[in-house]
Amino acid sequence: MPARAKGSSGLSPFRYSNSLTLDRQGGAAYPGGGEVPESERMTEAEWLACTDPQPMLEFLQSRVSDSKWRRFGCVCCRYVWDHLTDGSRSTVELLEQFEEGRTSSEELSAASRWASFFISNLVKDPSRGAWFLAVVGPAIGDHHLREPVRQLLREVVGNPFRSLALDHAWRTPTVTALATAAYEERHLPAGTLDADRLAILADALEDAGCTDADILSHLRGPAPHVHGCWVLDLLLGKS
Repeated sequence: MPARAKGSSGLSPFRYSNSLTLDRQGGAAYPGGGEVPESERMTEAEWLACTDPQPMLEFLQSRVSDSKWRRFGCVCCRYVWDHLTDGSRSTVELLEQFEEGRTSSEELSAASRWASFFISNLVKDPSRGAWFLAVVGPAIGDHHLREPVRQLLREVVGNPFRSLALDHAWRTPTVTALATAAYEERHLPAGTLDADRLAILADALEDAGCTDADILSHLRGPAPHVHGCWVLDLLLGKS
C-alpha cells in the first residue's frame, strides 16, 4: 500500500518491506520501506512531547523487536483484562509464557484460535497485531485503550533516540535478584510491577555505581510500571 500523505489520519502497518531505511537522526539504518516519508519521521523532542500514540506507533513499527511488540501487546491486554474472553486471556498468558521460553509456538498457535481477532493477530504478527490492538481497536468492551497507550509505549520502549550501554559492574547479585523479583512478582491480573521494589532496585543500582539519570528516574518515577519495563529488560538481558 502507498505511504499515507502528510496530514492524513490514515495509518497502515502493511507497507513495510525488508529494505533498509535511513533515519534522519544520525543516518542510522533500520528495516523499513525505502526513504521514510516526512509524516513518519520524528525527533527526540517530538517523541517526548507527543500525546497522540498513533505517530509514536508508526515511528516504532520497524524499529522494535517482535519480542518488545509482544510484551507491549500483552500489557495492553492486561489493562483491559476484565473485558477479555476466557480464550483471549488464556492466549495472553501463553504469550507471556512464550516470551519466557516456557511454552511452544505450537501450543500458543493452537490457543490463539479461541482468542479475539486483535489478540490472535498479535500472535501471528507481533508488530502488526500490537498496532491493531492499540490503534485500530482502541476500545475493548467499554474500556478505551487509546489514552494509556503512549504511557505504556514509553514504559516498554523507553526513549528510542538514546542507546544505553549497561555497565556490567552494575549487575551485582543483589541488583539481579531484585530485578528478577520485581519482574516475576507482579500484581495480577493487571500485570503491574511493585513500585516499592523498583525504588529499592534503584537504590541498589546506585550502590553498584550506576549514575544514569534515565535509568534511576524511570525506576523511581510514577506508574504505569509493567511487565516489559525497559529498564528491567535491560538489566535482565531481554531484547
